[in-house]
Amino acid sequence: MNHRTGHGPSHWRSLGLAAIVVTASAVLAAGCGDSGTDASSTIAKAKTGANGHPDFHGVTLHYLGFGGANDKAMRTAWFDPYEKLTGLKVVSDQPTDYKKLKIQQQSGNVQYDLVDGDAFIMDPGCGKDWQPLDVPNLKNVLPDYKPQSRCTAPDYVYQYVLGYSPKLNPAPQSCADFFDKAKFPGKRQAWSYYYGSIGECAASAGGADAKSPYPLDLDSVFDKIGSLKGDLDLYDTDNQAADSMVNDDATMGVYTTRMVYEANQQGAGWKVAPGWATVTNGTFGIPKGAPHADAAQALLDYILDEDNNKKFAEELPIYGSVVTRSVPQAETIEDQRLVSGGPAMADAATHVDWNWWAKNDPTFSQGWIGATSG
Repeated sequence: MNHRTGHGPSHWRSLGLAAIVVTASAVLAAGCGDSGTDASSTIAKAKTGANGHPDFHGVTLHYLGFGGANDKAMRTAWFDPYEKLTGLKVVSDQPTDYKKLKIQQQSGNVQYDLVDGDAFIMDPGCGKDWQPLDVPNLKNVLPDYKPQSRCTAPDYVYQYVLGYSPKLNPAPQSCADFFDKAKFPGKRQAWSYYYGSIGECAASAGGADAKSPYPLDLDSVFDKIGSLKGDLDLYDTDNQAADSMVNDDATMGVYTTRMVYEANQQGAGWKVAPGWATVTNGTFGIPKGAPHADAAQALLDYILDEDNNKKFAEELPIYGSVVTRSVPQAETIEDQRLVSGGPAMADAATHVDWNWWAKNDPTFSQGWIGATSG
């Protein structure tokens, strides 16, 4: 996938995700309690330059992300400034592919030092596939985005919303309207990468508290999703979602805020329903066996400095910072419901429970196939 907004399907489909997370609860418990680290050196041991930052001249850090505008913003906000301060060279590759990482670890030839991925994959593998972190600035992370294991660090805040065409009258208000085909006929859309989005929306439509839908009632969820057969289209990339909005291929859909924003930049004029949203964060991890884990940890510490972290959200103001709620550039967005983690949707938004997803994805995956195929 290129030009990604959330965490896309290209990597987890090839991985056999159910096999990885089926024992997640037991592994997660072990990972959270792991107090060791196998980094070749830590931030404290890194040679310090005259400017007070570690000296990484001659070191090349290999970063694995999802490409597109997100990685471009990371480059501008974080990677380039850190290179100037430390002499480190950051080389980016994409897309994130857990199967590829696993093969590298099994062969003893890990090439990547820092990975942008998914908490519900990384946290259960803490201490086994991902190394515990020595990152002092993790103390700056807001309570909503605190990592659930010692092996992950949050990067930025993103949000799912219910977007709808300006041609709809009346305007949908909540997920109940998304599943009401009689009142709102027409095509709907959802991301094939379903985590933290359509399932929570279906639970809300089935009567769960929109702000506290967990544990999801899967029978109710799949009854709702299955009721849309023939009227639910799945998109695989944010480009597809934005194109559908621009071309009026759907009347409403569950999208990330950036998908709606980018469609509106092309004249779509789509709106955001006020009654539902989910908010969460992207996640960094360092794979076990990373050749430059010390440099990766130092870079993470830089990223989680309060002044530095919000620079990413300043580059892409529909995203939020994981260390501060004050990102003035977000005020430049005309529709404040598109600002991830912002106050405009705070009364309607739930925070995605990645622990629930780690434990329940195998079951959800099976039900999802049945509810959306045929």
